Amino acid sequence: MENNNEIMNEEVIETTEEIVRASSGNGFRKVAGIGLAMIAGGLVCKFVVEPGVARFKAWKKMRQMIPQTDNFENDFKEDIVEDSEE
Repeated sequence: MENNNEIMNEEVIETTEEIVRASSGNGFRKVAGIGLAMIAGGLVCKFVVEPGVARFKAWKKMRQMIPQTDNFENDFKEDIVEDSEE
């Protein structure tokens, strides 16, 4: 009877160790995957998103400046024409 209990205990211990090894490997894979995803996300943000946003802001700023400069030049030309007539 004691031998059976010892054998069962050893089998339970071995099975438990195998489960722990298998689950710790899966946990490590999950953590490594999350870490790689965070690194990839940071690099994408730094080299793709930020330059894209900067280009968009510059394009938007240039687009707003174009009508303002045209109006200023037209006003200036009209002033010169008015002065020469007088």
